[in-house]
Formats: sequence, C-alpha cells, structure tokens
Amino acid sequence: MSNTESEISSDGMVKQGLHFARDFAAFANVEGIRAALLSGLAAAFEGVGVVLLVPLLSIVTASSDDAGWIRHTAARVLDAAGAETRNARLSLLLGIFAVLIVVRAVLVARRDATLARLRTAFVEDVRSRLARSLGAAPWQVVSRMQHARVTHLMSGDI
Repeated sequence: MSNTESEISSDGMVKQGLHFARDFAAFANVEGIRAALLSGLAAAFEGVGVVLLVPLLSIVTASSDDAGWIRHTAARVLDAAGAETRNARLSLLLGIFAVLIVVRAVLVARRDATLARLRTAFVEDVRSRLARSLGAAPWQVVSRMQHARVTHLMSGDI
C-alpha cells in the first residue's frame, strides 16, 4: 500500500472516529457528562492513593520524614491529626488508604454501570435509526443491498 493510500485510509478512519464521537456525544448528553465525571473522580482518588503510598512506605521502612515534600506534608498532617507514634501513623494512613480504595471502587462500579447503560442504549438507538432508514428507503435501493450483509451489520457490527 502506498503512502497516499495509507493517508487516505487513516484520514477516513479519523473522519469515521470523529463522526462516531460526535454521534455518541449527542446521544449521551448528561449521562455522558456523568460518566466522564465519574471517570475523573475515580482517577483522582487513585492518584491520591498512589501519593499516600510514599508516606506509608516511609513509615514502614522507617526512613526520614524530611526526605521529600510529600513525606514532609504527610508528617505535618499526621502530627496535626494526633498520630505521633509510628503505629498511630501507620494505622491512620492504612485507614485512609482503605477508605480511598473503597470510594474508588464505588466510583468505578458506578462509572462502569453508567457506561454499560450508555453503550447498550446507543447501540439500540443506532439500530433503530438504521431500521427506520431502511424502511423509508425506496425499493430500488433496498433491492440492491445484500440481505446477509445488512443482517450482519444490524446484529454484530453495530
């Protein structure tokens, strides 16, 4: 395949991708925004959990609290919370980490359920629009179509 052919096919794929994204965004509306927010929140909670690993590992390995800004900030927050001993700090951080994991799991479950509902409803909407278009098409156009291909597209490829 020449460069021109690959450019044309990639350009066509980009156009199809943009068309799909525009159709899906128009269909998804508020539910799509909700799914995006849930995704962002889940990612944020995961990021906070990863950041909490630094002071957690610092306590477990008994390294210095002055070695980095994350450790230093965590030490000040833990001191303000009244966790002064190593065991108290470890318990508090593990508790916070467990809460973050649970909240993130709830957010991810809701996100996945929202996306599954959106995906299913979108596919049904596309099938419905396609069926209406086929029903409204003139017989001359419909008779030229391959029945097996149309059936396959209506069931699997959508």
